[in-house]
Amino acid sequence: MADVFSALADPTRRQIFERLVAGGPTTATELSGEFGITRQAVSKHLGLLETAELVTGTKRGRETHFEPRPQDLQIVTAWAARMQDDWRNRMDVLKKIVDG
Repeated sequence: MADVFSALADPTRRQIFERLVAGGPTTATELSGEFGITRQAVSKHLGLLETAELVTGTKRGRETHFEPRPQDLQIVTAWAARMQDDWRNRMDVLKKIVDG
């Protein structure tokens, strides 16, 4: 789970991931043109997203096409739901204390 949070902590990686989710599979070369950063920088971001299992790359000829694996965000969704429930419970207790 730490890899997922680390990968999504960077705004550029989040934008790349969101682009893949919205626009479908593409290459590092195509993404570099869309984001105005070097292909090497995009490849580095994609490598971190791949390590976190948020994207997967498939070699087609000389290029690798990357596609999202948004199903792995279930880890983050489950964690956020637990945190939300925990904080809701804490706020309920605090409200009872304040209201007397």
